[in-house]
This record gives sequence, structure tokens and C-alpha cells, in this order.
Amino acid sequence: MINQHLVGGRICTDYQTYDNGKNKSVSFSVAVPAGFKDQNGDMITDFINCKAWNKNADLLLQYVPKGNQVLLQGSVKTDKTEKGYYTYTLVEKVTFVGTNKSVQKDKNNPESYEIKIPGETKAIENAPTINQITNDDLPF
Repeated sequence: MINQHLVGGRICTDYQTYDNGKNKSVSFSVAVPAGFKDQNGDMITDFINCKAWNKNADLLLQYVPKGNQVLLQGSVKTDKTEKGYYTYTLVEKVTFVGTNKSVQKDKNNPESYEIKIPGETKAIENAPTINQITNDDLPF
């Protein structure tokens, strides 16, 4: 049997953190465009409930604020609660995809990009564009 779930989208809720001193978890939702429109022409968005534990919880809390894009890999879980059943993605791997403001192009130097990481700034000088890469540059 296979229970693998990939979720790619934006963090759309504030993190709900739980810490019992031994383990830490965060619960949140990810907005994922469904890829089609409803009868009114509006894009449909799915909201996927997620939960991450310990190291993954720490990574998300530290580096991925609400609104940022992530790619999450995990499995689908369903818990029985007092109010009924709760289905969510149990996050096993986090990939930082991008932010809503993380990569900005320098207006004075069109070949320079600035990547903003909390507490750290790095500039990439003369970043190649897709048109500047040739077949000779590829390793295969």
C-alpha cells in the first residue's frame, strides 16, 4: 500500500503550535490552486490541512511565514476527535519553494538578483538568464 501526498502551495493560516516539552508540532493550512474555474469564472482553491512535528515544525516556524510557498511531502492521516474526524497531511519533508517577496531584481543592475533569507542577505551577480545558457553548459 502507498500513502504518499505532495502538497505545493502557499501557507494560508497562522501556525498553531503545540509543545509538551518533549515534542513540538504545528498545524496550518496550505492554499493550493485547483487549476480550473467555477461557474462564475473564479479560480477554485483547495485548502489542505497539514501538521508537522519537531524539526520540520521548527523549520517552518523559523523560515516559512504565512504567504510563502512550500512543497510538502508526507502522508494522509485521519484522527478521530470529539467533534468527528480530522484529515490532514502529516509532513515528512519540507522544501522551500519561494516567498511572496524573497527574490527581488535590482533595478539598477538587471543582471543582479537579491535573495532575502531571514537574518541574511546574499546577492547573485551576473545571474545567467535562460537565453544565456547553451547546450555546452549542460553536464549531459
